[in-house]
Amino acid sequence: MHESARHIVDLYQRHARAWDQRRRASPEAFEGEQAWLERFRRVMGQGGQVLDLGCGGGEPIARNLIEHQCAVTGVDSSATLLDQCRQRFAGQQWIHADMRSLALDQDFAGILAWNSLFHLSPDDQRAMFAVFEHHAGPGCALMFTSGLEAGEAIGEF
Repeated sequence: MHESARHIVDLYQRHARAWDQRRRASPEAFEGEQAWLERFRRVMGQGGQVLDLGCGGGEPIARNLIEHQCAVTGVDSSATLLDQCRQRFAGQQWIHADMRSLALDQDFAGILAWNSLFHLSPDDQRAMFAVFEHHAGPGCALMFTSGLEAGEAIGEF
């Protein structure tokens, strides 16, 4: 695990605008993600309530879900990125929090941790499954990205 992974919240806050700009400027990268999102929506069911952990600025993942009639509750540790979400998608719910300690009184049809889970330490990654379970409604679809090796934590921008 790279030492900067221990400071992932600060890293994304410092580089929020650059990350958002880079993510939005790479439509070709999103082409490969669309098939995964389609599968996620199919498993979850039409128009489900989605918990997007590490939502960033909402582009392109939350946008795709919203365009397919999903209601999104996005969670991110970067206030700057959440401000972008609020400007882009005012009708959705955006929560400033660390996903590792999230405890909403709400169940979701789908939980997504796309490009966020692998930033956590191996212990924090394992602990996230209790967070997923706490927020999972009946038949909840869960989709996340992980590192290439067990316990990989990526913490560089």
